Amino acid sequence: MKKIFSLIPGSWFLITGSWFLATSLFASVNITKVSVMDSLGNSRTSFSSNEKISMRIESNCTSAVSRIYYRFYIMNPSGVQVFYHDGNSTEGNVGSGAASLRNIPLSSVYSSVGIYTFKGEVVVDGIVQDSKSTTFTIYSPQVTLTYPPDGVKDLIDKPVTFRWMSSGASKYKIYVDDEMSFFNPIWTDETSASSISYPLNPSEDRQKLSGGVVYYWKVEGLSADGSVVATSPTPFSFSLKEESQSTSFRNIAITDIKYDLSSNPPDAIKIIVDVANQGSQSVSNLKINLFIDGAPAGNSVVSSLLPGSEKNIIFAVGKIYRETVLVTATADIADEVTKDNILTKAISIPLPDEWRNVPKIIGRVVVKGTKNGVSGIRVKLEGVVNREDVTKPGGLYKFEKLSPGQYKVKVEETDDYFGGEIQVNIADERAYPVDDIEIEPKEKLTEGKKYTIEESWKIVKDKIKDKKILEELAGYKIYEFNVLPYGDVGEVVDGIKQGKIKIENVRLKIVK
Repeated sequence: MKKIFSLIPGSWFLITGSWFLATSLFASVNITKVSVMDSLGNSRTSFSSNEKISMRIESNCTSAVSRIYYRFYIMNPSGVQVFYHDGNSTEGNVGSGAASLRNIPLSSVYSSVGIYTFKGEVVVDGIVQDSKSTTFTIYSPQVTLTYPPDGVKDLIDKPVTFRWMSSGASKYKIYVDDEMSFFNPIWTDETSASSISYPLNPSEDRQKLSGGVVYYWKVEGLSADGSVVATSPTPFSFSLKEESQSTSFRNIAITDIKYDLSSNPPDAIKIIVDVANQGSQSVSNLKINLFIDGAPAGNSVVSSLLPGSEKNIIFAVGKIYRETVLVTATADIADEVTKDNILTKAISIPLPDEWRNVPKIIGRVVVKGTKNGVSGIRVKLEGVVNREDVTKPGGLYKFEKLSPGQYKVKVEETDDYFGGEIQVNIADERAYPVDDIEIEPKEKLTEGKKYTIEESWKIVKDKIKDKKILEELAGYKIYEFNVLPYGDVGEVVDGIKQGKIKIENVRLKIVK
């Protein structure tokens, strides 16, 4: 937010009957960075709802102020404020500063799975000097066991590989036991992946798996500090085959995953999964599961699949607004070749142009009071991600592949133009055409081009004798001069410089 000094009736420069107005002086305290961390101080972009979060605001002060106060906000995916804190402050000395809040339980702000926004503000004398935001995702922690399927018998996998789908955890702990209580599990291990294999030659005799015995397995999701944040709802059971009595075998393979051309992107996406029976036994009631970017997206049951036959299964997965998704298909079956019971493939979604590279911001930079675009102007994007672009013919600029959150699109001052900016709130994955950013030519501000704005301000400031006023103006930049109700700025500045016009009274007022 700009901090503006404005001189109003009774508080303007009184210059021989003409009111002299100076406006738009910029703040000397700004935010350099906002960040969110887990309970161990590691920067993260996703958390489970039962973790704790820490927030930090870093600032820089270019001119000494009384004291710098920090405000912390969290907004939920709907944009509703669910957290606020304003008790932190630092000395207003020149240089860098920071304030942090540590170990805030996310359960106190969590309402639904989605993208949350942390916004930080720096405040001096009750006026917000700057704000900056970043986003993070809160998941409802969950673990879904997928393989071996629950209750499977005569498993012949060597080694047995356990697989699961999950969200909201940094790592996982797996338990295997011959009792459902897991009071004294025969084997445990940890991994950051979503699968793990049982050792072929475990070090302890009790850890060796035997044919015909029913075993149970479960998975816990852990946070970065080792706390349990999720667990599989119920353990799955399985048993190994004691010995093979037949030369026939089962082998179901997921052979391909494809995009269905009958889809209507982005609202109605269909995925085709090809399943083949590559074994010598018929299979009935075969369950095929589909996952999109790790999340369950549906399942289908094949009533019968004869040896040597194939089946194309079409999954209607609904809306997808991403150009590429990671699709995984699994077959719920225990057979002789387990590695082809699962297939993961990156699928491209042919989105219409307006949905590509979204979210994105599209706009123009134009001359104030006209619709004339200005090319070659540098435009900065500040917010969740920071980018730069240079305007094309017609003043066009574009920022693509953004993340949801609050942004500032800023045209910085050049030798020929004063800058401008707009605020944009990205809430979902779409294109955001925004209002034109108007910039004003510098030569229009001083008639006759006798003095630059900076030269005019220096001449006036040299005539101000009140030290308190000068101290308040320190660290700010002049933006505009006007003589009210009318008059030539160059002539007035000439008169002040030559002593023909006297400044009789100076007072300041801050306006937003």
